[in-house]
Amino acid sequence: MNLEVFRRRIREYCRPTGYSQKMLAHELGLQPTALSNKLNGTGETSLKHTEAKQIIKILADWEALSTRAEAVELLELVNLKENSFTPVEWNRPPLNKLEAAPPALKPPPAPRAATESGHKTGVVNPPAPASPPEEASNGFSTEPLHNLPVLLTPLIGRERQTAEVIGLLSRAEVRLLTLTGPGGVGKTRLAMQVATEIPKKFAGEVFFVPLATVSDSALVLSAIAGALSIREAGSQGLLEMIKIFLRQRRALLVLDNFEQILLAAGLLKGLLEELPGLKMLVTSRARLQLYGEYEYCVPPLALPDPAFLRTPALEVEQLAAFEAIALFVARARAARPGFKLTPQNAGTVVEICRRLDGLPLALELAAARVRMMSPEQILIRLEHSLDLLGQGPLDLPARQQTLRALIDWSFDLLEPGEKALMVQLAVFVGGCDLEAAEAICLPENATGQSTMLDKLAGLVDKSMLQMAESEPDAPLRFKMLAILREYALEKLQAGGTDKAVRDRHAAYFLSLTVQAEVALASRQQKDWLDRLETEHDNFRAALGWALKTGNSALALGLVSRLAWFWDAHGHLSEGRNWLKQALHLCHQPASEDMSPEPGEPLLELRAKALNAAGNLARKQDDSAEAVNLLKESLALRRRLGQPREIAQTLNNLGVVAYHMGDLKLAQHYYEESLALKYRLGDKRSIGLSLNNLGEVARETGELNRAIELFEEGLALLRAAGDSQNTAGVLLNLGVACGEQGDYGRSALLLTESLELLSRLGDKFHMAETLEQLAILASKQERLEIVARLDGAAGKLRQEISAPLSESYRASYEQEIAKAQDRLDPRLWQDYREGGQRMDLQEAISFVKAAFGS
Repeated sequence: MNLEVFRRRIREYCRPTGYSQKMLAHELGLQPTALSNKLNGTGETSLKHTEAKQIIKILADWEALSTRAEAVELLELVNLKENSFTPVEWNRPPLNKLEAAPPALKPPPAPRAATESGHKTGVVNPPAPASPPEEASNGFSTEPLHNLPVLLTPLIGRERQTAEVIGLLSRAEVRLLTLTGPGGVGKTRLAMQVATEIPKKFAGEVFFVPLATVSDSALVLSAIAGALSIREAGSQGLLEMIKIFLRQRRALLVLDNFEQILLAAGLLKGLLEELPGLKMLVTSRARLQLYGEYEYCVPPLALPDPAFLRTPALEVEQLAAFEAIALFVARARAARPGFKLTPQNAGTVVEICRRLDGLPLALELAAARVRMMSPEQILIRLEHSLDLLGQGPLDLPARQQTLRALIDWSFDLLEPGEKALMVQLAVFVGGCDLEAAEAICLPENATGQSTMLDKLAGLVDKSMLQMAESEPDAPLRFKMLAILREYALEKLQAGGTDKAVRDRHAAYFLSLTVQAEVALASRQQKDWLDRLETEHDNFRAALGWALKTGNSALALGLVSRLAWFWDAHGHLSEGRNWLKQALHLCHQPASEDMSPEPGEPLLELRAKALNAAGNLARKQDDSAEAVNLLKESLALRRRLGQPREIAQTLNNLGVVAYHMGDLKLAQHYYEESLALKYRLGDKRSIGLSLNNLGEVARETGELNRAIELFEEGLALLRAAGDSQNTAGVLLNLGVACGEQGDYGRSALLLTESLELLSRLGDKFHMAETLEQLAILASKQERLEIVARLDGAAGKLRQEISAPLSESYRASYEQEIAKAQDRLDPRLWQDYREGGQRMDLQEAISFVKAAFGS
């Protein structure tokens, strides 16, 4: 580098504009002496290429350079080529027309020196000189300053957050606002954008105070003074000089990265109390815990939810509008200019962004890998994302160049108890509530609810844990970002407590299924189905642990009790897969089995799991497999002498026979089951058998008898509070009324069933109910309704992998074909596609409007 000529050229270009080398130092975030040493080639740190590029860009923004040739000359003096700039920075028309950086914010002139008597005078505002002096004798710079960092790339997304933060700062009562969030979420970038835009709303000056390298609370004053270009002079201390400088000004201090110096929060409080025109915007992973502090939690970038991704004819442009995807694509293009979001790679890009929780730093690091990998390769390697997301831009602080370093920094700031809790919380997948955290984490140190709450609150305050949104009366739920959880899992495995924590986790969720089994047969059914759905990922983790450790009793205990939930919420394929693996495990040598059941626990659990597996096989129209599984279950239950369970399996065999079209065999099984239930006096189970016998009567043409049986069974199930089976009987009764010609009652019953099933999340029976409503509409010659409901039901069956059964398919398709033949093919297709586009709530609203409910 020819620094001597480079330095002289900078001075020549700046002189006519009124800007100085000191101002250039402030633009770069450096002390003037540091920049002078770099340009003179003295001192320990030489001028970096990135700093030289930034200097040239600042000169262009100041319009100190008037031709491209001048810029090229400067580049060559520091051994850079013109094309070393990225297109965003340099690929522009004439140099003097370069798109300006955010408008320079000029701080006010410095106050005059104290009078001879020692009393401090007010602030004066002399005009800015054309050639400002280097420094006044009291240590205050008399130059107009602009110390906001230069933004080399545009902010992607965050328009709403920027507006909300500016709106908060514009309110008179908000004088201290802290932007909180985990490392890498973009707090600093958002704060800089706010600092750039807020002069439009805030008639004052803005000063940026970088604190990332400050680890001693005592040095915060020096950092603030440096941002204000104040140096100690004479007997006055920095604190007093800062107060003099700010006393009669409207000013906003942007204090970036405060989390490691929280002990200095009292200093900020003192400044705010004494300086009425001062406001502060602070970025920190933890709240400052000051009275009057407002907090704004910076969220990850927006992602499409799964329901949106299932929208038919989804366009790439719609996906590109989401913030996380837009950032990934922009940074991928910087790494590989030809990169595009296409229909072929869009799904993979979306999954990458979802795996990384929309965390901006993680997205940027992943996108940089596009230079060497395809999106598919990146996604595969994201299983170990902390290793993949390595080196980032060299001009970032060292702790932000890799995600691991950034999380290390955050983790080191935690208290010992918080560290231990965070590591153990990593065992949860999808989060946990307070009850689960108390049961599983830190049992050896647990001293009561307040201790656990305090530690959880500490992790939330320091942005290592998030409080998930929930219903007002629901228990608080805590979640960890996927990247943080991966980091904590590594710590858990390295610490040697992994097995003990996972065992406690599995035992807790096994006990939850025991409670659920009782509650699912009561009026609490919906609440417990919802709770099981909320904890589904934790159940998956417990099952995975059971299979990995060969714990057959744990695996069978979980699958046999979760089967009803999988059935009700349409997780049929997944449920069958877990049941198959758990049943296979019974033939393997078991390890330390948790066996809460009496008698012969493994045989009882195996019989229960076989019964559940048979039910799910029947739901997926695998009747032969269902019969085999249920007969094996029945044999085991007869051997164990369990009359209640025998009656249950006999009933299920009857259901399979009914769907295979063997009504005589179905009736035989139902009646044998009902006889056992009468002896047991189980009214709820009797109601189920009466319903099933009603189905047989309806199929044999005995409609009056069928309706009587349905109504008797319905009364028993309503009295028992069994919402799920009540919905099933409403469906059957509605069908029978429709076949009897009572279309009005049929519509009311089917609509009631649909709404109840929707509240329970029972997608399988919702699909069947939509189909029966379509048949009812067909009988009434309401062809558009038929087409739309057929489309909605077909989409739902496809989502849950539950095809029409063989016996049901023929009659249903025959009825739908009659309606289709009576309507123009193009209209039929349009209406059916419209039904496919409806979500479940839209389908219910459509039904209620169509049938006048």
